[in-house]
Parts: sequence; structure tokens; C-alpha cells
Amino acid sequence: MPRPFRLQIVTPDRVILDGPVVSVTAPGVEGQFTVLAGHAPLVAELEIGEMRYRDEEGDEHPVALHGGFLQVARDRTTVLADAAERPEDVDLERAQRALERAREDQRTLALRFNEAEIARIRKDLERAMNRVRIAGRGR
Repeated sequence: MPRPFRLQIVTPDRVILDGPVVSVTAPGVEGQFTVLAGHAPLVAELEIGEMRYRDEEGDEHPVALHGGFLQVARDRTTVLADAAERPEDVDLERAQRALERAREDQRTLALRFNEAEIARIRKDLERAMNRVRIAGRGR
């Protein structure tokens, strides 16, 4: 069994996790990557996507991540997330409504060709799809 290390997942309003894990896979802006015990020091920017960690029993846990940074320093990995949610924390009905609104906004804005608004709506859509996907994995 791989050696455990401490993972902290922190958002501006709460601590999602602070405990031992054996691996973390995160959506970096330059692609997905995995951290194991003994990883070289690292700071990476994170994007919207699914982060997964494996606990000491070998169970994998998904987290809907909405950007932030990950730092690896010695025997600890810290995720400072803009927002993060475990499947059980996601209100699936609300997330699905947000997804539908984002899809409708995207269709409407595509007709106006406002690049800044289109980029914002794409992020909203990506975030909503990520939340719905993660919530579905926890049910």
C-alpha cells in the first residue's frame, strides 16, 4: 500500500478535508496530474474539473473543484480552492437548474457575439456540468 500523506482542501468559507490520503489527482490548467507521497515540491494552478483522492483504505472520493491552487510541500498537499464540493454537498436539483440556465444563456449570447459574456457563460456552464457530474457519482 502506498505511503499516506496529509491532504487539506480549503475554500474561502470552509475546510472540505484535512486528513491522510495516499493519492490526489487534480485538474491542472496544463492537464490532469497525480500526487503521491514523496512528490517533489510543486505549486500548480487548478481549473474547473473533478479532483479525486484515495484514502488509506483505498477508496476513491470525487470532489467538484472550481479552480484554485495546489501546493505540495514535504508530507502535505494543500488545495486552496475557489470552491469545492463533495457529491453529498451538491444540491442536484439546483445544479441541474443552473446547468439549464447556463445552456440557455450560452445559446442566447451566441447570437450577440459578445466574447467576454460568452467566456463567462462557458465557465458557468462548465462549472454547472462539473457539479452535476460529481453529484451523480455520489448517489
